[in-house]
Amino acid sequence: MDRVLSVSIGEITLKGKNRKYFEDKLISKMIRAIKGLDYTKIYKEQGKIYIEAKEDNFESMINKLKKVFGTDDPEAVRAAMAEKPINDFFARNGRIREDGRMVHDMYLVQVNTPQE
Repeated sequence: MDRVLSVSIGEITLKGKNRKYFEDKLISKMIRAIKGLDYTKIYKEQGKIYIEAKEDNFESMINKLKKVFGTDDPEAVRAAMAEKPINDFFARNGRIREDGRMVHDMYLVQVNTPQE
């Protein structure tokens, strides 16, 4: 008999027009992660993703799903973010320190007065 595994997706639940895009990307990553394990179907409803599967597969599914970026496992997310440099419009050569804070390159500029 199939049972339902509920997966919290945490911060990925956006309220904008791109929410469906990110949820669909996460589901495709989850399908790749549990490839080879027997499940009936995967569906999303009210900010959660559900997987119908046989209960004896749950433990191995949970272990594989914890490694998928976007699921609600803050330590895994922090570890994945610490491995990669951050280069975006805000921060150049940024990184996450062990204490969880982000550091990045900054410019120090001194402006002289017109008399100087």
